[in-house]
Amino acid sequence: MRLVINKADFDDTKVDLAAAFRLGLGEPLPVSAEHGTGETELRNAILAALGPLPAEAAASATKTAADPLCVCFIGRPNVGKSSLSNRLLQSDRLIVSPTPGTTRDSVELPFDFRGRDGNLYPFRLIDTAGLKAATKLATPVEYFSRLRSLDAIRKTDVVFLVLDGVDGVTQQDKAIAGEAIKERKPIVVVVNKWDLVRQAFKSDGGFAPYKNERDYREKYEHALFERLYFTPGAPLIFVSAMSGYEVDRMLNSAVKLNRMLDLKLTTARLNKVLGYLTERTPPPSVGGKRFRIYYATQTGNRPFRIKLFCNREEQLTESYRRYLEAGLVDEFGLNGCPVYFDLVGKEKPEPGMSFTALRESQEKARRVAPAPKWRSREGTEENLHHETIED
Repeated sequence: MRLVINKADFDDTKVDLAAAFRLGLGEPLPVSAEHGTGETELRNAILAALGPLPAEAAASATKTAADPLCVCFIGRPNVGKSSLSNRLLQSDRLIVSPTPGTTRDSVELPFDFRGRDGNLYPFRLIDTAGLKAATKLATPVEYFSRLRSLDAIRKTDVVFLVLDGVDGVTQQDKAIAGEAIKERKPIVVVVNKWDLVRQAFKSDGGFAPYKNERDYREKYEHALFERLYFTPGAPLIFVSAMSGYEVDRMLNSAVKLNRMLDLKLTTARLNKVLGYLTERTPPPSVGGKRFRIYYATQTGNRPFRIKLFCNREEQLTESYRRYLEAGLVDEFGLNGCPVYFDLVGKEKPEPGMSFTALRESQEKARRVAPAPKWRSREGTEENLHHETIED
């Protein structure tokens, strides 16, 4: 037990430590929850009391093929995330209400799913609260609900982005998808409430100016990927939580995506594909020079990490980066899987450095590290950067 004295907003001279010592609970830790004073000392004291992680727990922290596949539903409030969760669990485990914001906390539940191949797959489902824009959070409850939802995205293996089949894609949907891209998670786009669309075209004449359900679906899909242009090839599934229409396809897509994340891209084909993409659409000229790729190799999975050896990193524009990512996704069939580039440019000469001095510096670097840079060990963390959509 450790004694913690809160509201120590000033120095220790104004805290009655003598009275705290008389309690006989050891040395007190003065902190301030409002200003964050003493937070580091409190964390260190907790970690010291807990001790090192047991060997069994450390071993279990490593994910294996037998571990449950973790999936989570993210989206705006009242798009049917909890209803879809109940449909997958085949029970009313979660509260469902037409009032937006009913779900306040992230709920984690295990279940099993029998795939089309007849095998039984263990899953771990996380139902999250609806994500609002940071500027529209009215209460502390909404603020912490948003934090828990973002934390669920970090812990999950595959993200289900739930959209409303009637409302279409909104700016907030675009921002929520950006949060999943920011955490480098594979995405399955799920359009819920499709039963309302089918019913409208069967009995009420549908939605003007669309001719029929097929026309509505095609226009919806086109508008969706036009807005969510940073999710190339993501699986798109039209479902209904109320009727169960096409719900099983979501989990089949999640299993397929999870397997695909371990795919190894051969270096020869990777360079051939990138060469074809740059020839088909040359990069734009930046400062009178074009971006050029000399060599590429895969350095990691989950997400796919590609190291590009190029002339200058700053000459790769964001639009051309997205073009290369979409091209790799299409050529290798990595639909829904994130792809990130780590750029390694030529050494820039210092002001006043001669060409001979630059060549000597490069030769010295090769002598110090004769092994090729691209033969990095798998699993090494890379310092990657990717533009995301902010709220």
